[in-house]
Amino acid sequence: MSEDALISWEEVVSTRNGSHSVDDCLAVDVGFGNLISALVVGMRPGNELRREAIRQFLARPPASRVLYCSHGDPTKFMKDLLAKGDPAADGNPAALPVVFFSRDLASSVTDGSIYAPMRNLGQLQGDDGRPSACVNLLHETLTYQVFVVGWDRHTADWMRRYFSAMLRHHVTGFAFETVLLDTAIDASADVMTKTLDWQPQPLEDARLVCLSAAIEVVAEVHEAAGLDAQIRRYRLLEPKPMFGMEG
Repeated sequence: MSEDALISWEEVVSTRNGSHSVDDCLAVDVGFGNLISALVVGMRPGNELRREAIRQFLARPPASRVLYCSHGDPTKFMKDLLAKGDPAADGNPAALPVVFFSRDLASSVTDGSIYAPMRNLGQLQGDDGRPSACVNLLHETLTYQVFVVGWDRHTADWMRRYFSAMLRHHVTGFAFETVLLDTAIDASADVMTKTLDWQPQPLEDARLVCLSAAIEVVAEVHEAAGLDAQIRRYRLLEPKPMFGMEG
């Protein structure tokens, strides 16, 4: 026989289930590449004749100005790029100058006062609307190599000085969107390198001028700790005596 409750309520109780996941480092690569591309958009080389190559560079589509090198070998990268056709041809993807970047495989977890790990930063929701994971945050140091390649020294010199000025005076970090267990998360990274150290890089084609600099960043890493969520329901009944009473 059912009894009317004075009040009823429910709560979701979550317990760890031992499953874990992390977001992909490729999201940081995209954010860093977008940063370099944004810096290129701001280039203003002036009207001097020796800046013609840079003006042509800026007239090209953004996707052909800044490129991602997944293997980190500048010699192989340029060999493959130049194999696409005559770099002097109009609209050719191998046109120079070009900027490309790669990420070193080495990395390290970063700790400290402003990069202290954070537990239970938030929760991810499952398809049923219940918590499916709690999100933890840590930070990782990554190093990117940026390469500037041109046919002449004047072009390469101007471009590396431009990037040096931007990093020294203007760039502090960048935002990017990462994905954790199919959920998009807004994330960020701090650019730690303020003074670039450019070094010449030998290429198979000795006519080319190639300069590179390392840029260190500290990026957010998101970890998901899986949860099993259950709904518990409660009812408060009117208290009644469990014994006989006279009268």
